[in-house]
Amino acid sequence: MTDSFFFDPSKEEGSHFDLIPPGEYVAEIIEAEIKQPRSGDGHMLALTWRISEGDHEGRQVWESLCFQHSNEQTQTIARRKLKDICAALEINEQITDPEVFKFKPVRVRIGIQVDKSGQYDDSNKISRVRALEDDPGEPTPAPSSKPKPQPTAGNGPGKAPWRKSA
Repeated sequence: MTDSFFFDPSKEEGSHFDLIPPGEYVAEIIEAEIKQPRSGDGHMLALTWRISEGDHEGRQVWESLCFQHSNEQTQTIARRKLKDICAALEINEQITDPEVFKFKPVRVRIGIQVDKSGQYDDSNKISRVRALEDDPGEPTPAPSSKPKPQPTAGNGPGKAPWRKSA
């Protein structure tokens, strides 16, 4: 080992920080660590996701889920995402070690988080996690709380209900 340092930037390629385009990808968690947020409030699960197929294979997305926090909304959002990850990985028992999430492929939807303040660069975010077997082209129908209207005899489409045909 030598104590001297030599580096020729003309012979090296710089880093590229292009965002991953929004869309559905196959990815896996490669790092999962319990940390304390910078605020010191609560605990979070710091995840590193790696895309495992396609044009962006090998690219990574980082996510922090504050599963224990004084802000109830922050905690609820994190716990919902953790529930989605567990459902996608078919984990139904209590978890005490985040290692259980690692190296298991799932389908993720990646979006772009825009920094409205302009202080930071835009970044990628994981907006949805589903089982690998889920068809990305098949949207999950939202349950309807209202019953579907039944056609009334004599009233065709476009006719007002008070104007019934004779």
